[in-house]
Amino acid sequence: MNNSVETSAANAANTGTEAPPPFWLTDPDTRARIRVSVQELVGVAYWAVQDDVTFLEALEPLAVSTCDDYKLDRVFAPLIQARAATFAAQWEAEYGETVDPLGDDFLRYLAAFGKYPTAVQANLLDAYDRRCDADGLIETEV
Repeated sequence: MNNSVETSAANAANTGTEAPPPFWLTDPDTRARIRVSVQELVGVAYWAVQDDVTFLEALEPLAVSTCDDYKLDRVFAPLIQARAATFAAQWEAEYGETVDPLGDDFLRYLAAFGKYPTAVQANLLDAYDRRCDADGLIETEV
């Protein structure tokens, strides 16, 4: 049995049903929206920590609202949270070490970031946002 997108589309045309959307991992538009959503979440979290809400407390509600803002299914919220949390955990990792959200040290790194005063968290979030702007990460039209 062939599970290719073309086969699915052909079968859908033959049965009169609509073809399923492309797999998110291979769909450039969805990947771009996810990438921009992570940047947006971190940028908005900067303002949340200004109000004495920690980055970790802000992750879940901001990921959900970011999905809504970029017209992504909310099923992507955990992925967006994980990517944003990986950014925070990376500050605690050794230079050059890749942080894996499913790795053994991830929660320890994330907890260490969460112990920073909110002003320090805000500065680190702002540094991320400036780096994204400097790298020319452009916003996706929604």
